[in-house]
Amino acid sequence: MARTNSLLASVHKKVSPVSHEMEQVMAAFDTKQTGYLSTKELLAACASLGVVLNDKELQTLMPLLTHDDSGNVQYKGFLDIFSSKQ
Repeated sequence: MARTNSLLASVHKKVSPVSHEMEQVMAAFDTKQTGYLSTKELLAACASLGVVLNDKELQTLMPLLTHDDSGNVQYKGFLDIFSSKQ
């Protein structure tokens, strides 16, 4: 649990400086306008803002995120996780 919290804190530090831009960028990657991104699209959207998530960080986040049947991630849920942290 402590390791998970540490990884989440690490991701939060990466995301918070660009959180105000992130929803627009993720929406641009959501070409089908479903509200969901594949993990590849999620990582690409983050990387386009300079937020590089490693495999361990992504695997830590996945259980916390809402997925569809194909494993695509609801990106607003991703944003909510970090907007609720102080």
